[in-house]
Amino acid sequence: MAGNERERPVAPPALPVTIGKLVEGHCWARDLVGEAGCAVYRLHRPGGPDLYLKHGRGPFAGDVVDEMVRLRWLAGQAAVPAVRHFAIDADDAWLLTTALPGRTAYQVLEGDPANGPA
Repeated sequence: MAGNERERPVAPPALPVTIGKLVEGHCWARDLVGEAGCAVYRLHRPGGPDLYLKHGRGPFAGDVVDEMVRLRWLAGQAAVPAVRHFAIDADDAWLLTTALPGRTAYQVLEGDPANGPA
């Protein structure tokens, strides 16, 4: 996948009210790489920092919970996204985080595939 094929613009999905209030006015893009069973969105707006929202349903909700716990544990010990909000119900988990500066591993490998595994 090259450049703009990594994500596509989408309308916001149905959200818990608590998260909906935090992301009003953002444009949404669905990340098509590395989702591991979860939906991943990049939220952006002019003049504001990017945010990421990960949504896990059913068996993948536990993965989102685990990620939230790891991010909170690592905060202050390593460069990790800050947890802005977390919501969970019987079937779904939602994790809203800040974006980190720099490039993703996907972007690095896309730019120079020779850096990938042999």
